[in-house]
Amino acid sequence: MPAPSGAVGDWIGKRTGDSHEGSFYDLVTRTYASVTRATPKTIYDPLTGRIHDVRAGYLAVNPWGAYEAGGRGVAPVIEEARTNYLVNSYGAANDGSGWTTGWADDTNVAGTPVFSILPGVYGNTAQRVQYTGVAGDASGVKYWQIEQVSAASSFAAGESGSAAVWLEGTSSGVSPGLRLVERDAADAYLGYTGVAFTLGSMWARVSQAVANLPANTSKVAFQVNFEGIGTGDTLDITIGAAQLEKGASATSYIPTTIATAWRDTDVVTVPTTGWDAAEGTIVAVCGESSLGDAYPWRWSGGTGNSMFLQVSGSNIYADSFAGGVEHDQVKSGVTYPAVLSMTWNNGSPIRAYANGSAGTGTENFATPTGLAASASIGMGAGSVCYSGPISRVIIFPTALTAGEVAALNGLIAGANAGGGNVGALMMIGVV
Repeated sequence: MPAPSGAVGDWIGKRTGDSHEGSFYDLVTRTYASVTRATPKTIYDPLTGRIHDVRAGYLAVNPWGAYEAGGRGVAPVIEEARTNYLVNSYGAANDGSGWTTGWADDTNVAGTPVFSILPGVYGNTAQRVQYTGVAGDASGVKYWQIEQVSAASSFAAGESGSAAVWLEGTSSGVSPGLRLVERDAADAYLGYTGVAFTLGSMWARVSQAVANLPANTSKVAFQVNFEGIGTGDTLDITIGAAQLEKGASATSYIPTTIATAWRDTDVVTVPTTGWDAAEGTIVAVCGESSLGDAYPWRWSGGTGNSMFLQVSGSNIYADSFAGGVEHDQVKSGVTYPAVLSMTWNNGSPIRAYANGSAGTGTENFATPTGLAASASIGMGAGSVCYSGPISRVIIFPTALTAGEVAALNGLIAGANAGGGNVGALMMIGVV
């Protein structure tokens, strides 16, 4: 697959290890990006319905078809460092029927729940719980829950926390929920946040976040609970791959056994040889980020000088700082997957595009100075990573016209395999 004509960089996701390990590869220079991550990680593949291990030093990649029906190629998912504060988070320690180390179940039902160990979304030690309400549950106020409390001083007031767990099964007549319960160092209750969920026959991820933990927070309890169990009500639930981390949203699963575990940041850099700080275009083919604010790419210089594309909810920003002065344009109403583009030309308006549609604003671009010899894919300021799939990043040394940008829309369907509106691209000389 050739790179588009005139491109000085065309970085595509490419497998370099097993089916879920990879990197970015430049079709122009035939070289790989620099990838640094000192720890293993995982990635969930919707097409296989499983969480897959990824070795240190490799990016986690999924088929682009997991994000775009019929899409070709693969897409790396770049994430920031996180810690899973739960131990034994997929049940590696168990007594043959129930999870042990770190976990406790609590109930006031009159009957006896049945526990068993089954293959899960990660590993072969998921926790299954089955129960049918008996006559003694007639009041309908019975409950069952499984809980793990993080260590003292693992969380603090003002921090944010997020939890995620993979679940499958059925229930009838009961109210399932995932809760984060804030506690002080002496285990006193401070409050909770929770979310209700509906079980299904396929593994599904349930997540919940809490912002600005209250004063005196020292621990957070992770709870999966079923309330309102009455006579004849049923639950049959399998629990796997549980996670409790700091941050505004949950990231990919971090397996733990006898201790908490930390995942290092994905650091991806590419050389900027041939890039032009005064004029150019960058195109990023992206799936949706799990974060509120994220960055598909960033080119940094000295203090007060940088260029980047920022995603914030359904908005994207083409942004630059020159001598500390910001120039940007916003494009609203973005849906994913998307071809996100930024064009710049010194003294002319900076432009943001999503799927070929331009944003609003007329701020003129000024050239940043001292830009580095390398740029980041999937990372912005403060090591905030994209936390979503990025399939391709293309760099041109000229500011493409609106028509030329629009002709790149077909990259969504074939982001890594020569996709795009090839006829239109040939007409405008981009391929």
